[in-house]
Amino acid sequence: MLWKEEFTWNLLESLNHRSRVEQTLRNQALNHSLPLPDQIRRPNLSPPGWSSPLRGIRIITAPPIRSAFTFHAYGHPRVSATHSTTLEITADDSLTSRGDCIVAVRATCGLRDLPPKLKEALSNENTRAMLTIRAQGQSFQVIGRGSRALTFEHPREMVLRKSGFVSDRTLLVNSDKAARDIPRGLIRILQKPEEKVAIEIRVMG
Repeated sequence: MLWKEEFTWNLLESLNHRSRVEQTLRNQALNHSLPLPDQIRRPNLSPPGWSSPLRGIRIITAPPIRSAFTFHAYGHPRVSATHSTTLEITADDSLTSRGDCIVAVRATCGLRDLPPKLKEALSNENTRAMLTIRAQGQSFQVIGRGSRALTFEHPREMVLRKSGFVSDRTLLVNSDKAARDIPRGLIRILQKPEEKVAIEIRVMG
């Protein structure tokens, strides 16, 4: 069986090489009116009496999970967005001066309410995701990573962190930005209590 496995590997390498050669021949044929590679008889590379183990097998490559989810929240007069390492969105309708990481309130969902496919995608350290905040034609993006330690259990809050710390409130870790990175012009918009804010979470791969 070992020679068959070795032959299979060599055959696959030969097929890859032949594919590249045929593409070159095809380009030359189009330029010089030569016979196309499909019109050239291909030799039988298999030894006598050998049946390929790949016959009848379809190789399917699963596409990466990509998912996006949009919800809404509202501004608040006490939004200061001065925290240097975190950014938070909450479903609560109140905000104190201590909530310097909170950028929007009255969110229509918490971590617990995120779609199952999005939770699945974010439960992986290799997943990169972007959170986008949009209001009055302005936008702000934060890119972070998922983690298999995420629980998505909190019913009202979601936090993006520059660190790798995970709690029941964490949405993304190792984020490239925090609340204080939001432009001040957008902060002034987020300080309006009736301002409806669109928030999108998009898996990038």
